[in-house]
Amino acid sequence: MQLEQVNDIIEIVDDAAGIVRRISALEAYRKYSWIKDAPIANSVGNYRGMVISAKWKTVYLYSGSVLEKTGNILILLSVVDELMKSREKIASIVHGTDDRVTKAAKLSSQVSGIALRVIAHSALETISALNWGLRVTRWANIGFWLASMVFAGG
Repeated sequence: MQLEQVNDIIEIVDDAAGIVRRISALEAYRKYSWIKDAPIANSVGNYRGMVISAKWKTVYLYSGSVLEKTGNILILLSVVDELMKSREKIASIVHGTDDRVTKAAKLSSQVSGIALRVIAHSALETISALNWGLRVTRWANIGFWLASMVFAGG
């Protein structure tokens, strides 16, 4: 199995855990904030009287831990993927004829590039997910707003 396939499987598990977490939160607590992605506490500041179902609360807590672990695994897989893409360049630097200081500088730039690509990839995935969510809910779908104005007579 290739790294991309493993990454896709982990992303599916991560998405499923996120969906299960939100659904279980709605079933477990009286009030849940979608924006904060957390249950809302009562006036005293705790969850006493706010929990509707202890079983759903357990699902909520467990799915949160799964979500955290899969997120960490995704970051690790992204780093490994970028290392695999850069392995020939790194090998040529290590086995090159440059002195140690030059090799260290070149390897440092490779590590910086890998870290930057991993961070950029994570940011692009977040933006893509937000874009998809906005399009599905029709908040950012221009066609929906234009059609509603035309059919409404506006």
